Amino acid sequence: MENKNTVLEELERIEMNSATCKFAHFKSSNSKESLTLILGIPVVVINVFISSTFIDSFGDYSTAIISLLSLLAATLAGVQTYLSYQKKSTLHIEVGNMYSEIERECRVAKGKYQASVLSDELAWEVITKLELKYSEANKKAQECPLSESALIQGRKKFSTLCMANKADDSGDAVS
Repeated sequence: MENKNTVLEELERIEMNSATCKFAHFKSSNSKESLTLILGIPVVVINVFISSTFIDSFGDYSTAIISLLSLLAATLAGVQTYLSYQKKSTLHIEVGNMYSEIERECRVAKGKYQASVLSDELAWEVITKLELKYSEANKKAQECPLSESALIQGRKKFSTLCMANKADDSGDAVS
């Protein structure tokens, strides 16, 4: 029985860590996407304004206004390109998906092990493979580090889901 608990504990540990990292990377992706929009939308609006005929109504000041707005739009676009939030967002999604796959495989392995479909020996082989995948995901994650805030939110999200699952299993409602 102790080996069974050890296998389940190890699968749960990998699942918990993967879920936490998954949620944190998806949160980071959303943040980066928001920053892309915050910088990108003003660039579009400024360029539409510059190219409109409305700008001619400023008379002698039109050229100066166009120059200033063009400078502002170019600066915002340059900052957006330099910080490459879109690329970082995509990378966070990619890494989050890697952790999501590991999390799912842990749930499947736990179910098979609890149903005695997976022997102790095979379970440890699965754990070894999952640890390798987890290590690969961690290496890839070094390309897009997480903020402490994203990790904390990932832990909270995982804890909330665990509480909801336990409530579902017991028939209680989560408030």
